[in-house]
Amino acid sequence: MAVSKCHLNDILYAESDREFLLTPKSNLLVDVSDNCVVETDPDSEITRRIWHTVQWCFTNDISHRYDQVIFDYNDQPHEIYFRHFYFDYHDNQIMIKVSKLALYSDAIITGKFESNLFDSISDAVVLTLADPFDAPGPKIVYCNKTFSDMTGYSFEELLGRSPRLLQGQESSAKAKRNIRVALEKWESIKQHMVNYRKDGSIFDVELNISPVKDESGWFSHWISVQRDMSGHKEILEHLRTSNLILRSSGTACWYLVFSKDQLYWDEQMSQLHNLPADKSVTLPKWLGIISAFDRDNFDTRISKAISGESELDFEYRLELEDGSCRWLRIRAELTKEENLPQTLSGICFDITLEKESQMEIERHQKISEENAKLASLGQLAAGVGHEINNPLSVITASIDLLDIYLGNAIAENENVSLAVERMIEASDRIARIVNGLRSVSSLTRDSSELTTVNLAKDIVQTVEMMSDLYAKEGITVKLRVPEELSACEILAEHAGLQQILVNLLSNAKDAVRTTIDKYIEVSVEEQLNTCTLTVKDSGTGIAEAIQSRVFEPFASLKAVGEGTGLGLSITQSIVESFGGGVVFETSMGEGTTFICTFNKSQSGAASFTSSTTNKEKASFLLVEDDMPVAECTLALIHSLGCQCEHAINGKDAVEKLKTHAFDIILTDLKMPVMTGWEFLELLKERRLATDSMKFIMTGEIITHNEIQFKKLKSYSDGILQKPVKRIDLANLVEQYQANARV
Repeated sequence: MAVSKCHLNDILYAESDREFLLTPKSNLLVDVSDNCVVETDPDSEITRRIWHTVQWCFTNDISHRYDQVIFDYNDQPHEIYFRHFYFDYHDNQIMIKVSKLALYSDAIITGKFESNLFDSISDAVVLTLADPFDAPGPKIVYCNKTFSDMTGYSFEELLGRSPRLLQGQESSAKAKRNIRVALEKWESIKQHMVNYRKDGSIFDVELNISPVKDESGWFSHWISVQRDMSGHKEILEHLRTSNLILRSSGTACWYLVFSKDQLYWDEQMSQLHNLPADKSVTLPKWLGIISAFDRDNFDTRISKAISGESELDFEYRLELEDGSCRWLRIRAELTKEENLPQTLSGICFDITLEKESQMEIERHQKISEENAKLASLGQLAAGVGHEINNPLSVITASIDLLDIYLGNAIAENENVSLAVERMIEASDRIARIVNGLRSVSSLTRDSSELTTVNLAKDIVQTVEMMSDLYAKEGITVKLRVPEELSACEILAEHAGLQQILVNLLSNAKDAVRTTIDKYIEVSVEEQLNTCTLTVKDSGTGIAEAIQSRVFEPFASLKAVGEGTGLGLSITQSIVESFGGGVVFETSMGEGTTFICTFNKSQSGAASFTSSTTNKEKASFLLVEDDMPVAECTLALIHSLGCQCEHAINGKDAVEKLKTHAFDIILTDLKMPVMTGWEFLELLKERRLATDSMKFIMTGEIITHNEIQFKKLKSYSDGILQKPVKRIDLANLVEQYQANARV
């Protein structure tokens, strides 16, 4: 018996619902209504999609549904029909139910929420069918009001036509090729394009085109988010969500209806906020899950956006269960359409990675600034070893000579005096180098800790240290200071002045490196109320292009890779922290001069001479675990006519304080059993030795803005930097005697 046959196209265009049955064994599509085998055109899009969906349903043991859009090109291209395809999988067979044709009515954008949302945003959104690639191109099935306003075409004029109608003579052939290649590969693409409006005017547009596929893997549409780059400068995130259309995007949508006080948001909003997938939430609930740091700001911004006082565009944080933080950005606009309820429509997206990157950049910038503070010290490192070894050689040689003279019992006063003089001179030289390096390493300062400093004396000390190193590179450092050094007293801080000069000398050294006559001149001059420090070089000068940015961070005057670009910025910051200012003069081929101006101090710093008096001497308690240092210090104290007892650590010192009172306690910081820190803290807590003056003896580098320094000042009356000399101890005695007289 012959089986009747019918063609799929004839059945689908019938004005009634149809049902087709398909089983894997027969692999035949049977029209249940007319009981006939259905023939199909294997090359048609509808046939390919039917068999694709069937295969997917059998593979996954699942049902599926989709809509088909059909254009009628007889008279009116914008007439669109649609029908529902439902694949009902059951007992290893599929019943395909096809609805009758109906006029297209928001078949893709399925509700007022999505329609109002897309019409209220500032980016243009276009939705086309996936096929065909060839002319006339994919057909438009939806566009929002922004796209219509941007192109000048009405929705009815665009419906059923390809976005290619916007292209013209100025449209780049390369851009069109890029788009076609991406479409053929079913890939997303971001592309700039010159397009034409309906009136023929040109506009520059940024296209963001992405394929849309359903859960079966069938590519059904292209979604394009477009921005008019000729008129809009503000960057908005691309919208890629709305149920079917933007499911895979990380951008979430929300919608607030004022009259009903109802807040709606999509599934992506729930995921971003770690809430169940509930599209309806309240504004207070949203506010309650935001970090307490941003809650007030969020409430204020939302209120201003609702009132129309300002647009909504800001960032806020969510605190997650694992203790981490998620950063979100929110944007929204008021709807301005007539006959619609007043609403606030917006988007929300995750910016955590951007924030983390920003914080990482800031962290590295701080590290760079800290490293820059020691950049000058690093330049000196290569020469420091040699400079210290030379005076040490003098000392060891002199000691050997003394041993020979004394061992042979032929010591002559002249030989002994010469050897001792050499050792004293070499020791002073080592001390100057170490003190200079210590000062350079101490680079931070607190304006509240500024003291009266002699500018000329500080500059002389640093130039002496640097000039020997620069001489080895053929650079002459000339120094010019007033004959009366005591006149140049300013309110500053030693370490800061050292850093200012080291930075300026370092830049000057690099500036003269390629010149024939390599010289740097450092001078200090006194005016009526100010003192100036000038560093002049014989270099090539500063290029005009960078002169306005000389003091900006990272605006390096050196070759790439040879500097951080922070030296002059730090120098300016230090000078200004002293209440002064810095300027420069430069001329190409003739060099550069930097001039730092400081206000004179209104009062001089207190000083103590090394002379001793016949008045009552002070009694010392020396707390020092290093025996050679302790023995030398004890000898110096005894040479002043003072009594002194020695403790090897803080614990030993506490025991001595139980039976003796001392006028001056001199302690090291680093010791075993009980450190100097612990010893001083114990004295303060137990109110021991309250009448004693307490001084710290240390070789550590301590900066004035450190918490440790401030604690030390609260525990003691002062700090002595090692090596301690006889004059330092004599000054302590005079200070004690002065206090005793008061």
